[in-house]
Amino acid sequence: MVHYPDVEVYSQMGIPLYDLDIGTGRPFLYMPSYLPEEGLVFIMPSSSGDGSIDVQVCLFRRAMDVFKNCWYNLTEAADALR
Repeated sequence: MVHYPDVEVYSQMGIPLYDLDIGTGRPFLYMPSYLPEEGLVFIMPSSSGDGSIDVQVCLFRRAMDVFKNCWYNLTEAADALR
């Protein structure tokens, strides 16, 4: 399924994913299951516990170069503003 040019963003930041213990101890990694849909973005707390975030972006291979270029351009622009 393709959502192009739209993007759906799901934030799981308010869910205490790494506080869950079902008898086997704290999970060491949480990842959303495989969804064959382009344009989905999942934002979740990092497993490192340092307050950082992990972001999963579902894209077709043909869109990866465009995404990388956009991301690096945004990063360079943010660095220039500092």
